[in-house]
Amino acid sequence: MTCRHRCSHTRTRFTIYDDGGRDRDVCVTYKGTTSGAPSKIGSGADSTNCLCSSSDIGYVD
Repeated sequence: MTCRHRCSHTRTRFTIYDDGGRDRDVCVTYKGTTSGAPSKIGSGADSTNCLCSSSDIGYVD
């Protein structure tokens, strides 16, 4: 999911495969910038940008 402006996404019941170390970030939030690359400011389920619950995220190794 990518947003160019402030936005939120609702996701329910999704599965991440082959991530035994649980290293992949889910719902990454970035701070925009007028030049250069945006900076990561958070990730994971929250009540603002990624409208899901941690129980909606499943893993299959």
